[in-house]
Parts: sequence; structure tokens; C-alpha cells
Amino acid sequence: MCALSGHLLEFYLDNGVTVVLWNYRGYGKSEGYCTMQNIKSDARILTSYIKKKLRPSMIAVHGISLGGHAAKGLSESVDIVLTDRTFSYISKTVKFM
Repeated sequence: MCALSGHLLEFYLDNGVTVVLWNYRGYGKSEGYCTMQNIKSDARILTSYIKKKLRPSMIAVHGISLGGHAAKGLSESVDIVLTDRTFSYISKTVKFM
């Protein structure tokens, strides 16, 4: 189950917000390895794809936990950044492979 669940997902959908969710590399059914570089790279690639294909009038990123760092990395290319239950220093919190 994704981190954006329950009342938050329902809130966004009830208010007409298009929600895009994905698994980090190595999570769910995705392949590869979860590294901070991969998380940020995947977030940039997905954001670029959304801008080109969906052409939204506004993009907001809601990064929860580990995703907060991906969200922060997108702060110059999106309109709104929400970080939720994330970490001040990821290197002191998580060990990547």
C-alpha cells in the first residue's frame, strides 16, 4: 500500500486532483535499487513526463517520509511542495545499498 492512502488520497480525488503514484526502484513490483540518486532522478523524469503529456496548469508534489527528499529536489520545477513526516538528514536515517 502506498504512503498516500486513506483520507489524503480521498481528499485529493474528491477535490478533482489528478494523483500520480509510483514505487521507488526496488519497491513493489519495480526493479532496480533504491538509492537517493535514483529516487530524485525518477521524480524528475516523472515530473517532466507529466508536464509534457498531461500539461497541467499546476503541479504539486506531496512527498511522504523518504519521498520528502524527492519532493524537495523538485522545488524549482513544480508549483507546490509538501513534505510530510520526512527527515532533516536522510544520511543519518537510512542506509542505502
